[in-house]
Amino acid sequence: STKHGVWIQIIIPLLIVGSAAVKIWALIADVTKVRMKLHDNTTGEDLLDRVIITFTFGNMVEYFWKSKAYLISTLIVLGSCVLPLVTSISMIVLWYIPLSPSVRGRMLMFFTNVGKGSYIDVMFLCYIILVIKQKFTVAGQTGSITAEPVDGIFGGIASTTMNIFTAHVMWHLHNKALKHKEYPDSDETLNLWQLHIPRPGANENVDAARQRARSWRSKFQLVSLVLFFLLAAVSLVVIVFRSEVTWFKLTGIVAELPKKDQLYVIRTYDIYAFPMELPGNTDNQEGAWLISVCYAILVLVIPMVMLVLWLALWLVPMREKLQRNFYTSMNRCWSFCGLEVFWVASLASVLEINEVAVWILNHTIEDWCSDGTLTPTICSVVQPLSTDGRILHISAKFLSGGYWLLVQCIFYYLVHKCTMYYGGMLLGHTSRNGWTQPPTRAASKMVFGSYPKNAPLVKPYGDQKSSGYRPGDEDLEDV
Repeated sequence: STKHGVWIQIIIPLLIVGSAAVKIWALIADVTKVRMKLHDNTTGEDLLDRVIITFTFGNMVEYFWKSKAYLISTLIVLGSCVLPLVTSISMIVLWYIPLSPSVRGRMLMFFTNVGKGSYIDVMFLCYIILVIKQKFTVAGQTGSITAEPVDGIFGGIASTTMNIFTAHVMWHLHNKALKHKEYPDSDETLNLWQLHIPRPGANENVDAARQRARSWRSKFQLVSLVLFFLLAAVSLVVIVFRSEVTWFKLTGIVAELPKKDQLYVIRTYDIYAFPMELPGNTDNQEGAWLISVCYAILVLVIPMVMLVLWLALWLVPMREKLQRNFYTSMNRCWSFCGLEVFWVASLASVLEINEVAVWILNHTIEDWCSDGTLTPTICSVVQPLSTDGRILHISAKFLSGGYWLLVQCIFYYLVHKCTMYYGGMLLGHTSRNGWTQPPTRAASKMVFGSYPKNAPLVKPYGDQKSSGYRPGDEDLEDV
């Protein structure tokens, strides 16, 4: 209706501009604070409780680059700044500029799929909180170092979520604008696997159906390959959840050593350890719980939901309309499936977290000794060790779970793309035409998006010529 169209014209631009405004604020605000505490064991006096460094987006990139953590710096710039702002600008263009249906549909699909890359800073912050936490003893004084998430990181989470949500709303309106009547409803219930079983058409005998089946035998094998991918993805979930992903070895004075004669400490993390351990490793427990919930949704909950949706689509018979709803839900959930984002953050942490941690400590010691914050006695002990690189060193590597997680990400991608492309074509969805009416299942069978020879072509709902349809007539502002 016109009333709803006016509201849509107002709300969508507000969502786009609002997400961009929140992101710009998040880039300016503080993201993380590293706090150090010192306690004199002799007198029992608290000598220090001070934030040694405050990270905003700008100085985080600057400091990480100075520490030679080039991969982490690049990922933060691309994920926290470039991708969300480019997405907001592109969605404004897609909303106001007339484009062909195929171009707009593919661009919206692209931004809904890659938007989750902006969560990379959240994943990396998880490693910063867990690995940087230290307890140490120097010259009779006990100290601790912790990292605290603050406002900027939460603004980044909100902005990224708003961006992905807005892109999905626009994608929904794009498909809705191309649909000229309700979904067809069928009494027959089939799953995607059963859609590939050839049966005689309306004007076709059994022999003709068998002859036609020979032409899609290779496609039948491809269906089997998809089911193999799905089975492998299910198996990999079990393997990854039972394996440790990353391994860190901390040596030096600033290392939380459980025994006096122990020269190092080992920390290992599995995929489900982060949400349980984060709140206990920082003073800002409320913020850590929020990050834990975000991590759990992206890395634990949504991947399991994806498996359920894939299994239901391929194996569970259901009515056509319900099947399409499951297919749409699959695409929505994929935008928040963060396994690959977590793996990339893990890789960057394994390669460069030592550079970041050592630079922060050395930079802080140098500043505090120069401005008199630390006593000359402490500086005389600590500075030579800092110069020699013996204050802290972090060795890191992937364990078996890290490599299995990479394989799982690959299989997840294969299953999703096969289901999205082949399943979508079977159900009558393309980025150009939105939902189109599939051929009658008894008359002309679609096999992985291809039609048997002599089968009629699928047309969008409505007659384009008789309705005066032109590419661009379905622009979203006219919905």
